[in-house]
Formats: sequence, C-alpha cells, structure tokens
Amino acid sequence: MKKTICMLLVCLLTFSILFVGCKKDPPVTPTTESTENGAQDPAGNVTEDQPKTDPTLSEEDLKKCFAVVITVEGRGQIASSEISKKLVFDVENPTEEIRLNVFDTARYTIAAKPYEGAKFVKWLKNGEDYSTDSAITMQFTEDTRLIAVFEDE
Repeated sequence: MKKTICMLLVCLLTFSILFVGCKKDPPVTPTTESTENGAQDPAGNVTEDQPKTDPTLSEEDLKKCFAVVITVEGRGQIASSEISKKLVFDVENPTEEIRLNVFDTARYTIAAKPYEGAKFVKWLKNGEDYSTDSAITMQFTEDTRLIAVFEDE
C-alpha cells in the first residue's frame, strides 16, 4: 500500500512539473494584468510570467503511470526520447542515468552508445536479458529498470 501511494505521488509530481506523456496542452490560468516582476491573477496575487497549469490527474491516469530507471553498466552513455521526437546523445555531458515517469500510452526510443574502447553488449530489463540491439523502442506497462551493458573491447 505504501509503495502504491509513493508511486502515485511521484507520478503526480512529475506530471505536474514536466507533463511527460501528455498529448494535449495543459490548461492555462488566465492573468488579468502585468506588473514589473510578473502578472496579477484574478485575485490580485502577483505571479510569475509563466502560465500556471492544472496538475490534477484522475485516479485512472495515475494507474497508467510507471517509473522507469535507465542506467549504464560499463563504459558508455544512454539517451531516450518519446518516439515522435529526435533522439540526441549529449557529447559534452554524457548521460549515464535517466529517470522517467511515463504513461502507458507513450512510446520511447532508448539507445546506448559505447565510449571509445568499449562496445555495447545488451540491455537488461528488470534483471533479465532483453535485447542486443543498441537502440530499442518500448511502451511501458509496469515499473521498469533498464541497464545498458558495455564491456571493454
């Protein structure tokens, strides 16, 4: 029970901040007038210049939210993106861990790239061999831990 509540809170918080997996634009609270440092809402409170969003999710939405952790074992980097977006490896700041909260409707491309002198071996999904392809496409239906395994050449 505690794990479920914890997971729901993590999903709600992440969704409210990032709107990961959302296909629609979030609702925007209108502002009535601008000030030097922001805007005033209809109640007269000064707010930031950014529009406010409604982080409310239904219980059904929360059941479709999953935690995904992607890490590296060995010498290499990883990248992920929603299937509709371009996958990019950050050359200056290589990524060795990614944490996502995803909805079951979202599909992701996840890729691994070895550092010089290393080679990609396989993906592990929840501790089990999953794929030997360095780039995979996934739609998550449960909390998942992926590990990109690299070894020296």
